[in-house]
Amino acid sequence: EIFEDQQRQKDDFTKEAQVAMENTIEELEESLTREKSTFEDKLKAVKDQLVTEVNNNKELQLKKDSLEAKLVNIQKALQPLHTSIASNDVSVTLSSMLKEKEILESKLAQALDSMNKMGSKEVEIKAKISGLESCV
Repeated sequence: EIFEDQQRQKDDFTKEAQVAMENTIEELEESLTREKSTFEDKLKAVKDQLVTEVNNNKELQLKKDSLEAKLVNIQKALQPLHTSIASNDVSVTLSSMLKEKEILESKLAQALDSMNKMGSKEVEIKAKISGLESCV
């Protein structure tokens, strides 16, 4: 009878331990599922932000290209004036156009500098995306 009682206690303990272990496993699975979902949401948000930054870089590149084209047009327009300065009026006009050219060249230099900075940031962004994707 003592043996049967001990065996029953042992069986009860084993069942309780098994139920506790199964509950713990379920809780861990649920926790991991939640953490995975949270991580995937954060990863998607980071990817979306990076895509937005890349698109902004593309827009800046288009603006830079446009400024460069305008500068080329201005330089072409100024070319004939350099060779035919005949009067004061032309001199004054040329002088103001040269000042405008300098201003535009300065703006272009700033835009180019900004684009160079954005280009290195884009490389950094792509590296981050690659790193995040390898984590998943």
